[in-house]
Amino acid sequence: MRLYYLEREQWVPAPLEKIFNFFSRPENLQKLTPPWLDLRIVEAPAELAAGALIRYRLRWHFLPIRWSTEIADWSPPHKFVDRAVSGPYALWNHEHSFESYKAARACTIVSLMRFRWGCAGPSPIAFG
Repeated sequence: MRLYYLEREQWVPAPLEKIFNFFSRPENLQKLTPPWLDLRIVEAPAELAAGALIRYRLRWHFLPIRWSTEIADWSPPHKFVDRAVSGPYALWNHEHSFESYKAARACTIVSLMRFRWGCAGPSPIAFG
């Protein structure tokens, strides 16, 4: 199966802690995901920490998909990593890192993924 690597960086004019808090709140994932995927949080703890589990559901071409991730690394306000424990990925490692560069703040998201469905699966861009 093919392994995909996707990296995105964005400069955000806000304090590091505020940026980390936005990206680390499960309910904000719905704001960041394209509406046509109809992503919903099924279950998430009130506070995230290493070992926390988050369950989602979404739709891919009207096909319902259930997906669960675990917080594998939790290092506020600089980094957190979530990894799939079930869902459309055979491998999903999603690292969020946040750094200050002089007066600017950088948010970098690196995804390493492998789909369970091989070439029949969805595009990595859709979920990356």
